[in-house]
Amino acid sequence: MPRRRGWLFALLLALGAAAATPEEVNDLAGLRIFGTSELWGEAPAAVLRRLNLNCRPEDLGGSQMFASPLRGDVFGCPASEIRIYAARDLVNKVDIILFNKGDNVTPGGGDKKKVAKRSSAFRKELRRHHTKMEKLLRDRLGRPRRAYLGSGIMSKQLPAWDCGEHVLMMDYSEGEYLQVHIVPGSAAAEHRSRVSGEERAGTKDSYAGRVRRSDNGDVFISGVPMVNQGQKGYCVPATVERVMRYFGVAGVDMHKLAERFDTGGGGGTTIEGTVRGTRKLLADYGLRMRDSNRLRRQTIIRSVDTGLPVLWFHFSTPEFKERLDRSLAGRSRVAIDDWKDQLAAQKRIRRAGVGAHVALLIGYNRDTDEFAVSNSWGERYRIAWVRFADMEQADAKQSLYIVTPRK
Repeated sequence: MPRRRGWLFALLLALGAAAATPEEVNDLAGLRIFGTSELWGEAPAAVLRRLNLNCRPEDLGGSQMFASPLRGDVFGCPASEIRIYAARDLVNKVDIILFNKGDNVTPGGGDKKKVAKRSSAFRKELRRHHTKMEKLLRDRLGRPRRAYLGSGIMSKQLPAWDCGEHVLMMDYSEGEYLQVHIVPGSAAAEHRSRVSGEERAGTKDSYAGRVRRSDNGDVFISGVPMVNQGQKGYCVPATVERVMRYFGVAGVDMHKLAERFDTGGGGGTTIEGTVRGTRKLLADYGLRMRDSNRLRRQTIIRSVDTGLPVLWFHFSTPEFKERLDRSLAGRSRVAIDDWKDQLAAQKRIRRAGVGAHVALLIGYNRDTDEFAVSNSWGERYRIAWVRFADMEQADAKQSLYIVTPRK
């Protein structure tokens, strides 16, 4: 008898989750996510045209990601970003980031009461949006089933609605974010999954081939994905996401990493918390993080030569950022010898102790004694060159951290 009741309950649950049509999902979203064909049969360029978006692809170790800001409401909630993923020039996942902590909680100028008040107001508003969206989806699409998305420690059970060969999943994290994932039916598993061999990072030897060498002496790693943190104080989560995607690890984003690292809305992830959380996270995906004791030229050069980006903690003061901007504006316009003369005329920047930040070191030039800094601030700051003398002044006196695949 208990077995019959269990079978009947499962049947009723399945009947409650009626399949939605693409037209219904488009109508609910207020966004033309679906066209006339199955989403998984479309090229990303077609989806981008339909959504009137223009963004360049980021290479993710054999796959691609197209990320673009969103304005207005989607599924009745304020939206901030859409990410379209593709493999073999066919879309295979869509993420829509809605109301979230990073875009809506700003620093309180050191006033703990103000920070607490803003955080409390955000949490209340996030719960309101979640309740509103859940009611909308249940009223229009029926009762959801429960399914897991992701693998390893990033796996999470979510409410899911079927839509032909697609599954729409609502991802809510208390006090953190509200997202929507549209994935193939095979990606929404009934059970929590372990990290498969395909999801783990490749071998160390495969990354040296990404190193490029220019006639002017520049040596740099190509193909490091850009993840734009926007106005969020998410430099740590965004940078860790960039590194993981560089090694071909999917299923991560800065919002989920911010939750795992306990990053404040306006920033504020501790270095210790970052290192501890990152080590645990990477282990599941065949990666490890080793550290050197201090900022050293040879450590960076050796890592770049093997195609491995370096995480560098420093103080991003206005003076240091001005040096980055000056390099971006003038370095490529003059001969390298003339640029060396300009560098020689620059005074060393002042030491700093505020404005903690993390970026990637992805290149070097022995002749000019410069290193390539890559920030999670968008395309303009993908690669900017800065003197080692200025890096020494901006350095946070922490270890350099290098993520490398396990053998």
